[in-house]
This record gives sequence, structure tokens and C-alpha cells, in this order.
Amino acid sequence: MTMDIDFFEFLKEIRKGPKLHLGEISLFALEHFKNGYLYKEFEINGRIQHIEILCKFQGYIEKLYGLSETTKSCFMIVRELSEDEEETFYLFFKLLDDFLDGQQE
Repeated sequence: MTMDIDFFEFLKEIRKGPKLHLGEISLFALEHFKNGYLYKEFEINGRIQHIEILCKFQGYIEKLYGLSETTKSCFMIVRELSEDEEETFYLFFKLLDDFLDGQQE
């Protein structure tokens, strides 16, 4: 058995229907989903397919907000930017889009 679903493609589906996939529009719920997804991917495949991109995204967020060697996840950093859960959910996706667009240049 292998997991062949691209994590970033699945994130696009979650963005379209967060309540369907997560039960609510919540960055906290998305982070928990991500952790479970990556754990299961490692359990099945013995590796995490996009770990390098996820680490680069973490670095991108840290650099963008002037943080160095933080122990906070990119999810936590974005959550601290607003008290509105729905706003932070969509801000996370905007930042992810900006990062991924920059990776293709």
C-alpha cells in the first residue's frame, strides 16, 4: 500500500471545502490534519514526500516575519497574526500560494 496523493493538491481541496474536510474553517484543525496526514504518509511509505518543501515554507514564514531559529511552527506564527480563526486560515493559504509561486520562478 502507498499514499500517492500529493499533499499540496489535497490542501487545495481542503481550501475549497474546509468544513467538508476539517469540520470547520480553522488553521488549528488544518495543522492537526497536516500532522496526521504526514504521520500516516511516513507510516505507509517510510518517508514524507514533500518534507523539503514544507521545511522551506517554514523558513519562508520565519524570514517574512523576521524570526530566526524559532521553535514555533509556521501554523503557530500565522495564528498569532490575527485573532480571527477564519482570517488566519485564509492568510495561511495566501502565504502558501506566495511561497509556492516563488518556488516555480
